[in-house]
Amino acid sequence: MLLPDLGEIHDQYLALALLARASDGLGGKLLLRVGFDADGISVLIAAALAGAAVLCIDPEPELLREGLRHGLCDFLVADLSEALRILKNEIRQRRAVLVCVAADPEVLLKEMGERGVQPDLLSAESSTPYATAILRERGAIPFPAPDADPTAERIEWSVASDPARAMPGLARIASAALDEQRRDTPPRRVWLADSPRWLGRSWAGRQCVRMTPSEAEVFIRNARAEFPAVSLVRNLRQA
Repeated sequence: MLLPDLGEIHDQYLALALLARASDGLGGKLLLRVGFDADGISVLIAAALAGAAVLCIDPEPELLREGLRHGLCDFLVADLSEALRILKNEIRQRRAVLVCVAADPEVLLKEMGERGVQPDLLSAESSTPYATAILRERGAIPFPAPDADPTAERIEWSVASDPARAMPGLARIASAALDEQRRDTPPRRVWLADSPRWLGRSWAGRQCVRMTPSEAEVFIRNARAEFPAVSLVRNLRQA
């Protein structure tokens, strides 16, 4: 299973979180993703962290089982009916959930159309253009592309031992360093607090966040003072 870069997931989440703020959040909304590849995993985690219920379709059951073992989805089911039973309950309660279906995308998309299942957001492979075009015509919004702030650096950190103690402490220090006046500070703090639940075991002991140079200076100074063994990398700019 090919995993996305952690920073790509972070930037994808920030783009979606800012969209969510303009549309009263993503709680109770359904995202459809076709393809459990690296890009798909990035989309799934970002969407769930932003509060959406997510349905992912991929024809390779072993790939999806591997994702389930790594904690990258909550449920793996065999058909649309089983997926909808889970999704309807979570959507009604405005809770995030990741549901994967091992099925032929064209067949399942056709069944969704016949049963009137309409996603609010759409992220799909180019191999399903006709079916996904219909969903867009019916109102599905394309998943936003990452739009990194060119004034911010991506600061990455990791620890080699005792991540259960060190990582929450480093997240607290990072959150405290963020500028209260920036509009992306609330979603950046959500990322720091909640992303470990959705990232699963694949990124244990690793984290990142975009910071302005002044935020980064404060964070790095305080992080090294409290956790001398932390490994820090900065200046990973991506426009």
